[in-house]
Amino acid sequence: MVTLEEFIEFHSKNKEKKMDFVSYLYYLMDKYGYDAPRLYNEANISRQLYSLIISNKTNPSLSTILKIVFTLKMNNHECKYLLKKQIILYLPLLNIL
Repeated sequence: MVTLEEFIEFHSKNKEKKMDFVSYLYYLMDKYGYDAPRLYNEANISRQLYSLIISNKTNPSLSTILKIVFTLKMNNHECKYLLKKQIILYLPLLNIL
C-alpha cells in the first residue's frame, strides 16, 4: 500500500513534464521570485517579444531562451526541461530526430 506522502511525491515529480512552455516559465518565475517586467528587463528582452511568447503567438529563439535561463539562474535540470519544451519545435527543421 502506498502512503499519501509517497503518492504526492511521485506525482509531483512529473508535474513539470505535463506543463507547456509558458506555464513552466510562469512556474519558474514564481519559484525564483521574478515578475514579468523584472524578467524581460534583466534578460534584455523587449516587452513586445515577451508578450508574444507568453501569448503563444511566436516561438522564442534559442538565444531568447538562454537569456531567460541565465537571468533566472536555473539549475541544470530546469534548464534542460525548459529547452526541451521549445527546442522540439526546431528539430524537424534541422532534420535531427
